[in-house]
Amino acid sequence: MDYFRKYILGNVVEDIEINMDTITLHFKDKSTLSLYNKIVFSNELSLYKNLIIDDIKYIENEKLKIIFNDASDVEMSLKDSDYESPEAYQLVSFDGVIVVN
Repeated sequence: MDYFRKYILGNVVEDIEINMDTITLHFKDKSTLSLYNKIVFSNELSLYKNLIIDDIKYIENEKLKIIFNDASDVEMSLKDSDYESPEAYQLVSFDGVIVVN
């Protein structure tokens, strides 16, 4: 979780891509975060562009919550029953570091 925090906090959402069951956030530093599990957005997807990630809340085997500078969030389930693929998410940083859960 330390690497995830290091690479995601302060990042700015540049674009959001929806591809079948995967949602990928593209950041201005060219990092990407692909989300594979059940996801709940507090706003319409288009409203996340240009927002800054302020914080994350991680509860092992329960949920990952990404909180933005306007107080909106994205919450993803980490429950075994909600896994759509072997990973819940994959972060690929601008310098090639890959963080998978």
